[in-house]
Amino acid sequence: MSSDRAKRTFVGALGERTRFACFGPPETLPIERFSPLLGTVFEYWRLMARGRAAPTRRDIDPIDIPRALANLMLWDVGDCGNSFSCRLAGTAICDFAGRELRGQRIDAMHWEPPAQATAEYRTAALDMVPYYVERQLAWPERSISAYRRLLLPLSEDRRQTSMLIGVVQFE
Repeated sequence: MSSDRAKRTFVGALGERTRFACFGPPETLPIERFSPLLGTVFEYWRLMARGRAAPTRRDIDPIDIPRALANLMLWDVGDCGNSFSCRLAGTAICDFAGRELRGQRIDAMHWEPPAQATAEYRTAALDMVPYYVERQLAWPERSISAYRRLLLPLSEDRRQTSMLIGVVQFE
């Protein structure tokens, strides 16, 4: 990764609903912005990476982060980082969506702007870096008005991302 991509921070630059977004090496991220839940998952992911760019799927044991299970998603990364399919979605996320999300693609996540979200997932996968976003919802009839999402790469071969862990917390 080139030094100019070491950390990118965007405020309102990624669309009118985005309050804040950033990506980069773990040590450059503003963890003070993370909710306690996202911070817990992020620190666990860093610990399991053991100094590597990303841990493997086998390194992650959901039993270690039980409080986060309802807010986790696992995404299969395909087509050289250009395709993302939901392997697993926690109950809080499925309840919010009003349906099971397993097998769905990013454009089925109605709270996410598809092109924008796809670009964010692609960046996390191709650059093998965490990607954090705070975004307003476009559903005025909902009591929830915003969400925070953290994407964390997993790599089986240390060269490319095989899966993404998504942690979504609705506000």
